[in-house]
Amino acid sequence: MLSALARRAIPHATSAVRRHNVTIRCFSDNLDHLKISEVQESRVQERYVQMRKEHFGRREEFPASRCAAIVNDVVGIMGDADGSFRSQGDIDIDADTANRKRVIYRSKQRGWLEVDLLMGRWASENVWTLTADELQQYEDILNRETIDIFNFISGKDAIPEEVNTPVMKRIQDFCFSNPLGKASIQGFLDNKKHMSN
Repeated sequence: MLSALARRAIPHATSAVRRHNVTIRCFSDNLDHLKISEVQESRVQERYVQMRKEHFGRREEFPASRCAAIVNDVVGIMGDADGSFRSQGDIDIDADTANRKRVIYRSKQRGWLEVDLLMGRWASENVWTLTADELQQYEDILNRETIDIFNFISGKDAIPEEVNTPVMKRIQDFCFSNPLGKASIQGFLDNKKHMSN
């Protein structure tokens, strides 16, 4: 009775049918007008590819004001070799420095605490000394899904051939050495300095 009333009250929208406390909604209108054309689909796909390329690509130019902020903690806080401090406006940055900072940030901001702590600490301690080839190997690892990274570095899953590199072995060795200690409040506080927040 109710479904008949609902169909009369809303003739071309939706109707609800109750069966065993489950509501099933059926659309009576044809939804073909919501489809996109092949040209639109092609444009969307091209834009998607372009956005991924820009996201994973390396920047070569940087605004001057942002450059100084990026390396402030590397040079500005530690000071120059003679003990003096340069202002942020005096610091030049190159693409390699910016990329290494980006990689460290990505390592600390995976979104899963265990991976943030392990990868973030490893990156903070090692990224500045990696060669260009090792840095690329590390970025290939970072481009994986967070759960996969955790399973690889913890030894739960076999490592795929494309990321089974010396850098992956170094990260695994680091993780197996219990770098964060055993579960304790003091251990967390000691490692908090390696976190981004």
